[in-house]
Amino acid sequence: MSVTTIDSAESMSAASTTRRVVAAATVGTIVEYFDFAVYGYLSTTLALVFFSQRDSSTALMGTLATLAVAFAVRPVGAVLFGHIGDRWGRRTSLISTLLVMTGSTVVIGLVPGYSSIGVVATVALVLLRCIQGMSAGGEVGAAVCFVGEHVEARRRGFYTGFTQLGVVIGTLFGSAAVAVIAALLSEQATVDWAWRIPFLLAVPMGAIGIYIRLKLQESPDFKRVVASEEVPALPVRGLLRNHRGALLRTVGIATTSVAGYWVVYVYLAIYLQKNLGYSLGVAMGSTTVCLVVSAGAMLLFGRFTDVFGRRRTFNAAALALFVLVWPLIKVMEVGSVPLVIAAHACLGILAGGLMPVISAAMPELFPTSIRATGMGLGFNIANILAGGTAPFVVTQLTVWFPDLDIPAVYVMFFAVVGLIAAHSLPKTEGMSFHEIDSRLSR
Repeated sequence: MSVTTIDSAESMSAASTTRRVVAAATVGTIVEYFDFAVYGYLSTTLALVFFSQRDSSTALMGTLATLAVAFAVRPVGAVLFGHIGDRWGRRTSLISTLLVMTGSTVVIGLVPGYSSIGVVATVALVLLRCIQGMSAGGEVGAAVCFVGEHVEARRRGFYTGFTQLGVVIGTLFGSAAVAVIAALLSEQATVDWAWRIPFLLAVPMGAIGIYIRLKLQESPDFKRVVASEEVPALPVRGLLRNHRGALLRTVGIATTSVAGYWVVYVYLAIYLQKNLGYSLGVAMGSTTVCLVVSAGAMLLFGRFTDVFGRRRTFNAAALALFVLVWPLIKVMEVGSVPLVIAAHACLGILAGGLMPVISAAMPELFPTSIRATGMGLGFNIANILAGGTAPFVVTQLTVWFPDLDIPAVYVMFFAVVGLIAAHSLPKTEGMSFHEIDSRLSR
């Protein structure tokens, strides 16, 4: 066999491995975030099902507070599943997060409502949301590490961006599922029983995701750390002792992305209904279009971050979001459905553009031995500060300051936070993780 033939076979094998790894990580993330997003999109319905109806506004705030509480435990999940990923492998962590998310989502779909079992239903919902939050807290760190450690360094931004694409596609599927229910069934039927359908879809979707992840091999970089006997007994201790600066930078850049995600993809669906008077169908249709457009933008920006660098691409996207979010939300308030959809789609491009950039930058800030814990914890602290709490915080601020465009102000604030944090991002694009490890150990 000639050298050329051997090289060609190895190249094809490497390409096949890359496709399998990216597909497995992306499919699992789709399932995780479908399950997680459905709750946000059904907030107004779940308020009727799981809370007392003596005060409808309080019921909605209770539902959004439950959404926020799930994010309070996400750092716990990041540390737990990050520990699993850094100690026993990214693959083990990926399978574990998906099992936990699938199980808790299915149980939510089976729990009786407040009218049947009273406050027990509310308590059960809160507990199950916390379990979901822990699972989601471990997913992104493990998935990004797994993909990033398998693919070639010069295209790491493009390929790790697929994990964030999975977040958007999962959210899109959740939006589409709720939009279909809203289009085909009455609001009363949705409240009575149809809200359970998206949650129960976790069974087949989760089974597919788990099966695909079981077929994976562990990442080469993790194997290298194991072979050199550098696996830490307690990854979070090494993180907090030696890499606090990297953790803070991760939190800073991630707040911009997650604020954009939760305002643009989740909160605006509530805002369109409660503040601007649109139907659930219009709100979810607009969100679905926004997510489709955003998915395309993510592939483009993932490539940009490899070509132009992490810091430069992040700065451009964050600055564009800061400048344009306020006028685009003002356009949505004009009263025209086509303008709502167009403005929402533009916001989706801006919010989606940030996601592959941070997925490329975050894992490059940490050594392989603590990477899953480091980026997972940083990302999920950002989610507490700016992400899953956003619908609750923005809804309350809108009540207190009705004359301000609070959704725009909220996103603009965290765009500034991200720009400050990105100022100290190192130049890491094109570097192998072995090179990054060597530099960080000096």
